[in-house]
Amino acid sequence: AHFTRMHASPTLTAMVKDLSRLGRPLEKMVIVDNSPENYQLQPHNGIFISTWLGDRSDHALRDLGTLLVSMAKE
Repeated sequence: AHFTRMHASPTLTAMVKDLSRLGRPLEKMVIVDNSPENYQLQPHNGIFISTWLGDRSDHALRDLGTLLVSMAKE
C-alpha cells in the first residue's frame, strides 16, 4: 500500500501520513518522503529523501530502492 497526498491529514504545517491507518504492524512499514513533518506520527518509520526536481542525474530513489529491497527480505 502507499500513501499519497490525498491520503494524508492536513495540519497547520504539513500533510501528515499516519501508518496506523493501514492496520498493519508498524515495524514492517516505512514512509519515504521529502518532508519529515509528513511522517511525524511515526518518525522511526520515516526515510528522508531529497526532493526530485526533474534532474535526470538524480538517482536518490533508485539508490534507496536497494535498501528497501534488502529490508523487505529480512
